[in-house]
Amino acid sequence: MPLKGVLLDYQVAAFQQADTCALLVIEKSRRIGLTWGIAARAALISASQRAAGGMDTLYMGFDRDMAREFIDTVAMWSTAYALVGAQAEVEEFVYYDQKDGEETRSIQAFRIRYASGYEVVALSSVPRALRGRQGLVILDEAAFMGNLTEVLKSALALTMWGGRVIVISTHDGADNEFNQLVTEIREGRRPGAAVLRITFEDALQAGLWERIKLTRPSTPPKEEWIASVLGLYGDAADEELHVIPRAGGGAYFRAALIADCRDADVPVIRWTAPDDILSAERREEHLNAIIDDWILDQLEPLMAALPPTARRSVVGLDFGRTIDATCIWLLVEGGNRWLTPAVIELRNVPFRGQERILAWLGRRLPRLHHMALDATGNGAALAEAMTLEFGRPRVSEVKISTEWYRQTMPLCKAALEREALPVPADPDVEADFRAIELVRGVPQVGGRRTKGKDGLPRHGDTVIACALAVYARAQDGGPTDAGRSVEDLAAARTDPDRDAPLDDYRGSLGGSLDDYRRM
Repeated sequence: MPLKGVLLDYQVAAFQQADTCALLVIEKSRRIGLTWGIAARAALISASQRAAGGMDTLYMGFDRDMAREFIDTVAMWSTAYALVGAQAEVEEFVYYDQKDGEETRSIQAFRIRYASGYEVVALSSVPRALRGRQGLVILDEAAFMGNLTEVLKSALALTMWGGRVIVISTHDGADNEFNQLVTEIREGRRPGAAVLRITFEDALQAGLWERIKLTRPSTPPKEEWIASVLGLYGDAADEELHVIPRAGGGAYFRAALIADCRDADVPVIRWTAPDDILSAERREEHLNAIIDDWILDQLEPLMAALPPTARRSVVGLDFGRTIDATCIWLLVEGGNRWLTPAVIELRNVPFRGQERILAWLGRRLPRLHHMALDATGNGAALAEAMTLEFGRPRVSEVKISTEWYRQTMPLCKAALEREALPVPADPDVEADFRAIELVRGVPQVGGRRTKGKDGLPRHGDTVIACALAVYARAQDGGPTDAGRSVEDLAAARTDPDRDAPLDDYRGSLGGSLDDYRRM
């Protein structure tokens, strides 16, 4: 029977995504019917023949009642599918837990057998119950299992022979083993694993209230019902419904971590453009001349000093124009590690000037792989211009949002922890990293602005640029340097007759950015 229309979208999405990865972790709101939907999939999988992907389903909750509820739901679906006759029968049996060959306790368990030869087994969490088994493992309300680490260790062994593991839970604090697992996946420390997040709002949007109303006609009107649910949970609503693990706040990037990554050789190039940059009679020529002078003085020596055998480069940019700075974080893959050639901060630089600088960087960085550019608000124009300049495969126009912070900041933190990604030994840059806090469970910049050593406002701009650069590393890139090899690039850097110098172009003072692009 088709599941679309019977199940809600997030119930279908859960087992569809489970088919694509060995380990799927689902952090969810309470009482949204997810386990009910997973039971529908379990019945189909275990009733199928091996050639059709059939396998045993092994369900574990944290107590007997959960196991019984799950197996009863599987029985209901089996009857609806007519998989085991007119009525699915639940078999009760006793599982004898053993340690070192000796029986330690007996545990009541439940089972449904199918003609396929496979079965659905439900019992409370016992790591040893998974040993020697094969199939789909479902760990339900995992945050409340007292032995999640051991259970998961046993469950993951099944994936070596094609098994899959689904871990489902509401949160029980930021320090809980379940939330640590979610964090590890988001930081990329569990290859082949994925996280699916389903909030109360997601469930409502997918039709949760309508489904409840269908089964319980006395349910109050939607807005009244939502208010009553939120009011019932009170202060616990963030964790129980909005999927925000309760946590002590504080800085997301520990001071010790930043200290470990501190590199005094990484320059921070800061420039505040003159107030009259747009006021000359020949405004565009005046702007171009000022920008080009600065490029030659500050950026050309930086590019010349890059390792000639650099494999690829990426750029992360957080946009600013009037109050905040535009911050550019460069990363270059040299040898077997990533280097930070420089961090650039631009203030009072007009939009056209920023476009000119970024286009020049994209042309001069060795083997440009990708740019990830803040396309929020006014930054959209600059990001779009670079997409036109370098092509969509090389540019990501990023709308920075809470969800972006949720997904990307853990990757940035992991890069610092694993690689000691170089961070300038600069107090303002380090203050930007300290500006990232857990806000409602999400690492992001708080609402408070700070002042740098120069007295100018800051809002965590360089750390956002760093996170964008880390994000850019993980993206696909376009053709690199028109097929030029690393050796060709190395030779070009030592050849005095390499690409036409910027002085020749700037001397005409009549050229447009298009002229410069054709150099």
